[in-house]
Amino acid sequence: MMYERGFGALANCFRGAGFMRGGLGGVLMILVVAAVVIGLVYVTKKSGKGKTDNEALNMLKLKYAQGDITEEEYLKRKNILQ
Repeated sequence: MMYERGFGALANCFRGAGFMRGGLGGVLMILVVAAVVIGLVYVTKKSGKGKTDNEALNMLKLKYAQGDITEEEYLKRKNILQ
């Protein structure tokens, strides 16, 4: 038949011909999606907020130890950071 369901020549492109034959395309797609998800998780954990908070808290402790801020100011800022 010349035309299959109105797609004509494009009908063969979507019926498992070429790269998608044998499920290889589906496996490749799953691997690509998994790699993207793993990459995003790695990047977000590496640049996480926890490290910044620890640095800020350490700087606050240092200022208090040097006498630059009072105990009241130290406790107030410490509560804000935590």
